[in-house]
Amino acid sequence: MEPNQIRILSNPDEIQELYRNLIQSASSEISLIVASPNALVRQNNIGLSESLEKAALERNVLVNLAIPRLDTQMQNNSKNISQNIVAKNLQETEELATKSQNITVRKYLSSVYQTSKFKSTMLLIDRKSTLIIDLRDDSKNSFSEATGLATYYDGEARTLSYGFIFDTIWTQAELYRQLELRTMELEKLNEMQNEFVNVAAHELRTPAQAIMGYSEMLEKSLERNRSYEKAIDRNAQKLFNLTSNLLDVARIETRTLKLNKSNFDLNQEIENVIKEIVDRSSSGGTGRNVTFVFEPRFSTTINADRERINQVIQNVINNAVKFTESGTITITVEKNKLSNEVIVTVTDTGTGIDKEILPNIFMKFTTKSKTGTGLGLYISKAIVEEHGGRIEARNNEDGKGAMFRFTMPKIQK
Repeated sequence: MEPNQIRILSNPDEIQELYRNLIQSASSEISLIVASPNALVRQNNIGLSESLEKAALERNVLVNLAIPRLDTQMQNNSKNISQNIVAKNLQETEELATKSQNITVRKYLSSVYQTSKFKSTMLLIDRKSTLIIDLRDDSKNSFSEATGLATYYDGEARTLSYGFIFDTIWTQAELYRQLELRTMELEKLNEMQNEFVNVAAHELRTPAQAIMGYSEMLEKSLERNRSYEKAIDRNAQKLFNLTSNLLDVARIETRTLKLNKSNFDLNQEIENVIKEIVDRSSSGGTGRNVTFVFEPRFSTTINADRERINQVIQNVINNAVKFTESGTITITVEKNKLSNEVIVTVTDTGTGIDKEILPNIFMKFTTKSKTGTGLGLYISKAIVEEHGGRIEARNNEDGKGAMFRFTMPKIQK
């Protein structure tokens, strides 16, 4: 390598000037790794973010920026720089990527700086020149006080080597980000599954214990006791419903859910579900004071799996009943001639859908109720979509209650 291709700089002011001039001279690509969170604050103070943004927006330069992640070790290294300032700079610098498609920002691997071996800012300009700035004291406030020696390489040969180092760190940072996201997803899934196991165990245990208790009392009773028999039947039905839901989830997950289609009157199915709920309520089964409004204006015959559509209607209406202590549940059936669909809408005046779970209302195990496993709406969505329809849910605009709507295609004329 020719001697004039290498320069060793010791004057911090000269290093700062060269650093800014190099960024301003870039015509195609800027690749930059910032040594530490504190270094990022100091470099932003001398105009780093503004220079990168200007290069991307005005000169169409591709900017690849690797910034460190703030951890306990980095916090301990900072004596004079406020952690609030550090965190704000990291966030604002990361948001540079939203200002131009030419800017990509990645947080590089924790392992790179946790070992305290990576203490240099690395700048590559157009893959032709390289500036390496070493840290002298990372706790200092100013660029000049914190900067040690710097090495400037003006030649493609050495820059290719540093380009390989940059590309390796850049790729690892992206892989680490993907791994971190996947880990978070797995942790969330594991948390949901654990919660489901607890809820399912409780839901299974409660009716099972009731059945055993009433059976024991019935066995000891000298005469037939209808109340014990009804309690046994009611709890046995709960067990059956829960095990059926678990089996349906398995079928959905393995894509083995099959439909047995036939022609039937959708209005009649809705009326049957309403009658069943009203009968259960009158016998003390729901503890709700709910009024149903369903006045079908025309016959609605559809071609679908009758048992499965009945299951959807039950899940949606029972969900409305569960969150309506006292009020009205209105069911309407409409025809959309343009899309050849039947639209079923269930509107209640209850407490509405919790904002926290609304985005995930049709996902497995999603529930805020003290009872239930959060599987009903997940199964309903799968059944509706298997028929080629859609299902949605939202809170009412007046803030009272919620609305569920699903569609069924292929109206039989």
